[in-house]
Amino acid sequence: MRIVDRLSNKIPYFEQRRDANGKLDFSSLQNATTAICMMSYGLAADAVDEYLQIGESTSMLCLEFFLEEIIYLFWG
Repeated sequence: MRIVDRLSNKIPYFEQRRDANGKLDFSSLQNATTAICMMSYGLAADAVDEYLQIGESTSMLCLEFFLEEIIYLFWG
């Protein structure tokens, strides 16, 4: 949870926002969980779609931003 809190406080992609229709976007926890599941279990981007209800392209973005920002925040 510390990682998720730090990501959501420092990185705009991980902040929960509203879309054009006023509906809440995915939470920072959902975005981080997607990336962690893909890395830890070696899942493809479309494999987390059923579990977390996140599409393939969004899963890839979550993983990309997660990796870049973890490196920046903790090792950069």
